[in-house]
Amino acid sequence: MHKNEDAYAFKEMLKDEIARKYTGGTVDKTIEEIIEYFKKLNTGFTSELNTIISNKNNFEFAIVNNIDSKYIGYCGIQYCDTLNGLELLYGLKREYWGQGLAFEAANTVIQYSFKHLSLDIIEAVVNPENIASEKILIKCGFRYDKKIEWPNQGKVKKYKMDKEIWLTTTST
Repeated sequence: MHKNEDAYAFKEMLKDEIARKYTGGTVDKTIEEIIEYFKKLNTGFTSELNTIISNKNNFEFAIVNNIDSKYIGYCGIQYCDTLNGLELLYGLKREYWGQGLAFEAANTVIQYSFKHLSLDIIEAVVNPENIASEKILIKCGFRYDKKIEWPNQGKVKKYKMDKEIWLTTTST
């Protein structure tokens, strides 16, 4: 769940041109727009897959620092029109890159999605220049599918993970 004060940290992430380069579809938003977005996320927060698909909602968690409980990023599942399916999404403030946090968050969301949402397939896309994010997807068990055209990014790599493969590669 996102708190209103998280909006300021999220806005800070949007200002970071390097981090923003890899978050397709991210646009400038005012603090008020971000707070409204967080309210929508929190109001529509449900574990029902049909709600995610039919309302094209995000199922997104705030990632917070264990030390001070400050917002440092997000991770979740969203319906994606371009993929016509459910997509894993995550992003961290740049100062938290390289610490294994994105992997930990993504892996937790994947586990939750397969166990509690009963998803069969999760897809993800990655900018070919974002080698660290691609490594996270592979470490989580995603398999390369193909290159696709992505709005504002050009060609990106599309990855897939299906529940059956996930079940055979994990003991959780």
